[in-house]
Amino acid sequence: MKRLCAARGRTFLALGILFLLLTIMEATMPLSVQAGSRLAPCPPSPNCVSSLAEPGRQAIEPFPMLKGTGEKSLQCLKGVVKGMRGARIAREEKGYFRAEFKTLLGFVDDVEFEVDASQEVIHVRSASRVGTWDLGVNRRRVERIRGAFKATCQ
Repeated sequence: MKRLCAARGRTFLALGILFLLLTIMEATMPLSVQAGSRLAPCPPSPNCVSSLAEPGRQAIEPFPMLKGTGEKSLQCLKGVVKGMRGARIAREEKGYFRAEFKTLLGFVDDVEFEVDASQEVIHVRSASRVGTWDLGVNRRRVERIRGAFKATCQ
């Protein structure tokens, strides 16, 4: 009887750990993009911020465009991002780039920037690829980039 109880206990423990891991590692990358933008909308989880999000916990201000062109602003912004710890530019297109930030724990977060010439801003989206909570990491990262952009580029 003791062995049976111990075996059941180990089974429930293993199932609990598996459930916890699956919950933590749930992918949060949305499959569609917002109309008129290459930036995907934020998922309902709190580990994403976007300047295109509705007002609320996921909303963040876009970056101001420098005097001149959006491409000049984007190039300077790209230089700022390249100089940050754990960052690498993963994709570049006209008016857009995506950077990947590798965290100390080995997770990869995506940060995207897109020029909106009509609004004279650069929209931003920062999201964790996995998990649900980021403890504010994406918002703090965007604000660090914003501070460095203002100090370096304006």
